Amino acid sequence: MNKPVIITAMVSIPLPYQLTSKMSQVLSTNEGISIS
Repeated sequence: MNKPVIITAMVSIPLPYQLTSKMSQVLSTNEGISIS
């Protein structure tokens, strides 16, 4: 079950963007919890 498209997408996406996206997901996931 190889997904070359997903692999290519992951490779083509820069690391900084991945980290930012990850942070955005975490922040939006914990939106109900006051982090600040």
